[in-house]
Amino acid sequence: MLVDTFHMNIEEPEYRRKDPILKNDISHVHFADSNRWPPVVDISILRRFDALDEIRYKGAISAEVLPKPPQKSV
Repeated sequence: MLVDTFHMNIEEPEYRRKDPILKNDISHVHFADSNRWPPVVDISILRRFDALDEIRYKGAISAEVLPKPPQKSV
């Protein structure tokens, strides 16, 4: 199973559970911010890494992000 933090942000009110469902079936994790840009390192992303650590996740982690639009010069 692939876990995608962009979709979790939309669909899951609480992504972290005391007993993670299907934890042994997770084989890949995509990290992205709520706008599909690279995730900002904040408490939210640190909690997601903590949750993976709690279930002793050893699979792949990647970023599935869109490039930020170019800055317009004024």
